[in-house]
Amino acid sequence: EAAKRLQEEIQFIKAQKVQLQNKIKQEAEQFRLWKASREKELLQLLFPLFQVSFFQALNQRQKLVLQRKTKEAAMATKRLKELLEARKTPARDNSVVANGNGTNGQTNEKA
Repeated sequence: EAAKRLQEEIQFIKAQKVQLQNKIKQEAEQFRLWKASREKELLQLLFPLFQVSFFQALNQRQKLVLQRKTKEAAMATKRLKELLEARKTPARDNSVVANGNGTNGQTNEKA
């Protein structure tokens, strides 16, 4: 009879063990789902912040590119004006020399 009682106790303990293992498995699954839900919620809250940060960085890069291109365009315009001015200046010098007057009012002809 003592052996029978021990066998029943063993069976009861084994059944409890199975129940506890199932409960642990179920709670682990619930925790996994809860954690996934919280992470999704956190991402939904943080996404706009990441988006703002991304677009601020993009805007900054675009500003720098625009600034560089504007500077390059200004330098190209300046260079073009200098070239046009340089082209006009020798034409004036040639017309002065062609008239026979130098820069100091003397003639180029030999006496």
